[in-house]
This record gives sequence, C-alpha cells and structure tokens, in this order.
Amino acid sequence: MSLQRTPPQATLTGGSGGGSGSLPNLITYEEDSIDYINTRKRKERCDQEEYKNDIASLRADIMIYFKEMSKTQNENLKIIREEMREIKDEIKAIKSVTENFTQQLKEVNDDIKNIKLNNTATQEKICHLEKEISQLKTKDSSDNLIAESPLLKCENLIQELKDRSDREKNIIITGIPEKTDKHFNVRRIHDIEEFTKLATSVIYVPGKNRPLKISFNKNDTPKLLLQNRAKFPDTVKIYSDQTPTQKQYLQSVKEELKRRLDEGEKDLIIKYIKGIPSIIETKTNQKN
Repeated sequence: MSLQRTPPQATLTGGSGGGSGSLPNLITYEEDSIDYINTRKRKERCDQEEYKNDIASLRADIMIYFKEMSKTQNENLKIIREEMREIKDEIKAIKSVTENFTQQLKEVNDDIKNIKLNNTATQEKICHLEKEISQLKTKDSSDNLIAESPLLKCENLIQELKDRSDREKNIIITGIPEKTDKHFNVRRIHDIEEFTKLATSVIYVPGKNRPLKISFNKNDTPKLLLQNRAKFPDTVKIYSDQTPTQKQYLQSVKEELKRRLDEGEKDLIIKYIKGIPSIIETKTNQKN
C-alpha cells in the first residue's frame, strides 16, 4: 500500500490555504485514486493505565465513603431507634400518670361533691341549732327573770325549811331484809317488826335490800338513833332524811375534804355543827 502526502502549502477549495503539511490536497487527486486515501488514526495516550488506577482509586474512595456513610447512618438510626424507644416509654409513663391523675381528679371531684352535700346538710343543722339556741335563750331569759324574782326565792326558801322540818322526823335504814308479799299491810308489819327487833336488840341482819324509811311523831327519836348509829352492825347504815339541797351541800363538803386531804392536810373530818356538815380538825391535831 502506497501513501502519498500533499505537497507543502497546498491550496484548498475556496481559496484558503492550509497551514499544515499534513492536510492532503484532495483537488489534485482523481476520483479513481480516492480509494487509496487512508483514515487518520489517533495517537494512544501513554497515561491510560494511570487513568485506570485513578478511577480504581476513586472508586475505592467512593466505596469507603459510602461504607463509612452507611455505618454512620446505621449508628444514627440505632441512636434514633433508642431515642424513639425511650420516647415511647416516656409517652407510656405519661399516659399512665395521666390516667392516674384523671382517676384521682375524679375522686377529688366526688369528694368535693360529697363535701358540698355534707356542708349543705351541716349548714341546715347549724341553722336548726341556732334556732333552737335562740328559743332556749329566750326561754332561759324568761325563766331567769322568774327565778331571780325575790318572791320566788322566798317561796323556795319556805318550801326548803318545811321540807327539812318534815324530814327531821325520818331516818333511812339499809340492810333490813324485805318481805315479798303482794299485800302492803303485810309488808308494812314485817318492816315494823324488823325495825323493832333491830332497835331493841341491835341484831345483825344479813343481806342487801332497799332502804327503809321510818317516820316518827317527833324528831327526838331519829336524833337519838343517829347519835348511836355506831352501835349498829356494819351492814346496817342509818342516815338522816335529807332534802336534795342538803344532799348537794353534803356532797360538796365531801369533795372539799378529799381535795384538802390530797393536798397534804391531815386529821380532817366532817362533823355536823347545829345540823350543818362542816370540815374540822381532830382533837389530836388541835393539841399539836
């Protein structure tokens, strides 16, 4: 195969000159000789292997980057999953606390309703009590006016004196056996006989029975029996017939005696002076 080159400074069609000697002048060739023209081949680059190495290195770097990015994403996803799990647990705890709080709030509301109902009932009771107190105050005021009346006090004093005078003729005896009979006279005769035996012979009578009230025509006999009551058996007690006022006063004297003995005073007794119970010191203490 023969190769032909164009002569230097060949002129192309169109009047433009070719600046390179490597360009063929196609005008000088005949149509039959075109078949002999060879196509120009590109020169192979000497650094093709370097490109391959660079591409392989780039590919390796890209794979490493993607692996690291995948690893980082996996770690981030793991952290996100853990955080989401914690958030879910916290949401569950919040729901549980909310449910408990709702239940407690409901109970508190129920308690408030009950308190309101109780408060209403209490207010009604208070109003009712206030009305009763007001009525009692009004009644007490009227009663106090009557009680503080000098005439009423005088009447009460006269009644007390009469009652005491009537009771001076009586004594009360306990320890005498009681007869169980449906007839009053039989029981009365029995009581008289028992008292007569007791008063004359001072015989011990066992048993515990109701107090026996005995009335005399004069007050000398009760006084005599009361003065000698120490001679009666221990089971038989003799008392003077006292009015409620006398009993109340005697009880206050007993309480006063107990208080003074508890405070350390000694040799104190209750003695009747002109019919009035009084606290006195015994003779032993008086001598000292």
